[in-house]
Amino acid sequence: MRVDGQNSLLETFNMNVGTTGTGTLTLTNNGTLNVEGGEVYLGVFEPAVGTLNIGAAHGEAAADAGFITNATKVEFGLGEGVFVFNHTNNSDAGYQVDMLITGDDKDGKVIHDAGHTVFNAGNTYSGKTLVNDGLLTIASHTADGVTGMGSSEVTIASPGTLDILASTNSAGDYTLINALKGDGLMRVQLSSSDKMFGFTHATGTEFAGVAQLKDSTFTLERDNTAALTHAILQSDSENTTSVNVGEQSIGGLAMNGGTLIFDTDIPAATLAEGYISVDTLVVGAGDYTWKGRNYQVNGTGDVLIDVPKPWNDPMANNPLTTLNLLEHDDSHVGVQLVKAQTVIGSGGSLTLRDLQGDEVEADKTLHIAQNGTVGRRG
Repeated sequence: MRVDGQNSLLETFNMNVGTTGTGTLTLTNNGTLNVEGGEVYLGVFEPAVGTLNIGAAHGEAAADAGFITNATKVEFGLGEGVFVFNHTNNSDAGYQVDMLITGDDKDGKVIHDAGHTVFNAGNTYSGKTLVNDGLLTIASHTADGVTGMGSSEVTIASPGTLDILASTNSAGDYTLINALKGDGLMRVQLSSSDKMFGFTHATGTEFAGVAQLKDSTFTLERDNTAALTHAILQSDSENTTSVNVGEQSIGGLAMNGGTLIFDTDIPAATLAEGYISVDTLVVGAGDYTWKGRNYQVNGTGDVLIDVPKPWNDPMANNPLTTLNLLEHDDSHVGVQLVKAQTVIGSGGSLTLRDLQGDEVEADKTLHIAQNGTVGRRG
């Protein structure tokens, strides 16, 4: 069935698409489905297949979207339910989806092929979310852990983008509980820079795209690090990423105005207590390519380290008697914060700061303490 055109209207109490067999409903070119009872069911009984297309069917050229009015939910039934977004609305506001998408159906699918679509409900569907192309924005704000994509397995293809503007608790933080795959772009922009973003064990290690963190606070540790094993972490302005103790191994790191905080004293070691290990490090302005898609960064950012005042040399407790105090100092000239196989850019636009935010200049004088006594300035 096809509802096509500005003055085309299909009215019903509740809408079943694919009750016992295969059914398809396409809403296109401003055609409207009005559901007085508020409920739409896709693939009601097994082995039925019910598909609802907004704009055009999966695999076809995108078309102007149609609309659903008075619906409170779209539910995947016992069969296979498929909800397709393949439309031409690429505006900032996007195509707004206020109804709940629900259904405990492992065969259910939300497929996003084109356009900009915004999910505003705390959706509870299972199955799969496939962001093949276009932009899918998750804007639902809940307090009970609901991510806006239910418990579905999320795959972002290289041309696709998933935007997370939502929260999953009353504090405004967002925790992704979904399995995440694909090699596209996931952007995170929470309500302010102090809101926490994080992954869970369920996210897995198969995502190989770019995680672009805007307004958010993030910690590289445990599940967060594992989720980015094959992915690039791009730190944008208003993002702060802290690096926990130990080696945090991820696919790549790209600096775009963000802040990195390292858990280490400078210059007390040659390798930071908490450091990042990557295949690709992007610390210069310009474009970089990842999984066939081009990204642009400015190569700027702040790197925060702990500069104690005075610095207490840990070697002083077990000194090498063949070295004088100056040579103890010189033996710790540089500390490696990131280990990379490939480096793009020089890092010249990064600013080194102490934990108070003060810039650490190349010729800054440090008070060097040995066994608690200030022995020299270096």
